[in-house]
Amino acid sequence: MNFKVNSLTSDRTPVPMRFYDLPYCRPSEIRASAENLGEVLRGDRIFNSLYQMQMRLDERCKVVCESEPLSEHEADRLRAAIVDGYRVNMILDNLPAAQSFVDDAGVKRYDRGFPVGFVDEMDAKRADYKDARAYVNNHATFTILYHKDESRPDSARRIVGFEVEPHSVKHRRDPNATDPSVLSTCDPERVLFAKPPARRFDSDASAQVVAAGEKILWTYDVAFKPSDVRWASRWDTYLAVSKSDEEIHWFSVINSAVVMLFLSAMVAMIVLRTLRSDITRYNALESVDLDADDDEVRSIHWSPYVRVGVVNAVP
Repeated sequence: MNFKVNSLTSDRTPVPMRFYDLPYCRPSEIRASAENLGEVLRGDRIFNSLYQMQMRLDERCKVVCESEPLSEHEADRLRAAIVDGYRVNMILDNLPAAQSFVDDAGVKRYDRGFPVGFVDEMDAKRADYKDARAYVNNHATFTILYHKDESRPDSARRIVGFEVEPHSVKHRRDPNATDPSVLSTCDPERVLFAKPPARRFDSDASAQVVAAGEKILWTYDVAFKPSDVRWASRWDTYLAVSKSDEEIHWFSVINSAVVMLFLSAMVAMIVLRTLRSDITRYNALESVDLDADDDEVRSIHWSPYVRVGVVNAVP
């Protein structure tokens, strides 16, 4: 089963960004998924991806691809997405990927998606992010929750949760391995897993920095866990949004209001033009001279291009 990728979104800007606008791993053929009207209006752009999994098969250190050296434009675009707080949105079995956390009341909640990356701790304190050192989250640990109804032995296991934990890891290939996919920073055979920096903001030696000429190696883990959440209730945790999702996006509200007013004005203009045309025709009909002999047969011929009534006398 392949994961799908959705538009990148941010709480700092209402403008979404397509996933493949950034230098992520691309499949040989990018296919867009069918979208309903609500997804289009929300700005969703869903595509296929190279991330995949098999049900109940835990996998570690899976290599997606290694990007080409970043150009100046790609590095600047990726850094800008990180500075603007964009989040990666992925979909599995119609469930969006989310980071889980427990709020002050002890209730489990979700933050949809995960950050594209993060800014260096010292640069984050400055107001100008133009030259900020940015690190990309190139490793993701996916935890897929599934539920099986024990009262029905023949029931299938269904996915009820799609959690993700991102990391930034400066991967290195193992020079002694014949398989190019074997990494010295992530190797399940040696029980060596992708390990993020001890501190979130650490040196370039342990986190993947975003800079021109850098090659980014994208990896991920997949782990399955049983859950007591029933399939019919799997959206409950997603609907319990976090505080960041409760913020009002005034730009979106104003944009929707402007679009509504524009469409209303267009409909009103069409109705007024139609009424004016009908009124003109009725006025032309009343202005026709009907004082004619009784033996004359009067007929009014209308043309779609002429709005004046014409009286023809038939001998």
